[in-house]
Amino acid sequence: MADPIATAPAETRTLADFLLSEAAGLKLRPGLLNGRRVEFFKGKHAVNALVRASAATAFPIADRASGERVLQDLVARGFVCAVHKPETGRTLSLPNAKDVDAQTTFSNDRFYIWIYRGSQVKRTLAGIGVVVLVLAGVMFPLWPASLRLGVYYLSLGLLGVIGLFFLLTIVRLIIYLALLLVTGQHGWLFPNLFADVGIVDSFIPTWGWDVPSAKKSRAAGAGASVKGAADVMAAEASAMVEDADDADDAGDAKKTL
Repeated sequence: MADPIATAPAETRTLADFLLSEAAGLKLRPGLLNGRRVEFFKGKHAVNALVRASAATAFPIADRASGERVLQDLVARGFVCAVHKPETGRTLSLPNAKDVDAQTTFSNDRFYIWIYRGSQVKRTLAGIGVVVLVLAGVMFPLWPASLRLGVYYLSLGLLGVIGLFFLLTIVRLIIYLALLLVTGQHGWLFPNLFADVGIVDSFIPTWGWDVPSAKKSRAAGAGASVKGAADVMAAEASAMVEDADDADDAGDAKKTL
């Protein structure tokens, strides 16, 4: 009997590959079925992904009904399979084969696991590349002397670059602390060194002052204003007390006379 996935039209495979890709925006959750790792999703989320894709791609998905028909075809051909998800928890853990739903009618509210794994070419090439790298490392003593010498100098260069980076980090920290202790200001050598930018942009600009944000400045100003007002009130209260004492002293003097 022919495999329905193998005999599926190219359009169906293309849609399945799209749903498996990150471009679809379909959140795939991990789970276990009979001890095997699987990925599952909810039916309505897959329909939403197809409808969103129709606006940016050439997929013939005009509305939700068209998306549901596409998902129905994937279910009928065995690309995905419906399962009974437990009511509690976000993780799918199905220890028995009976948790698989044999129903082949697509529903927006059901959960589905992927049977189709997509193209295996990239995974195969990646596996071959890992094996080749491991063998090349194991057979390093058999390399020609010129290649071994080149690898030696390359490793020294990489270690030198890493050492310079750590040295630069220590130097900029020393400069920052010295400037803070002497002037009380915050300044950094290569302020974008650890920023999420490119390699060249990490060294631009050469110097930068760490200026407090406007929000912090306003907060500091408000604190100073409150403190100043409190000082004024305390001074006024002290003056009033002194005036009252002077008045009492004057009254006592009159009584004495």
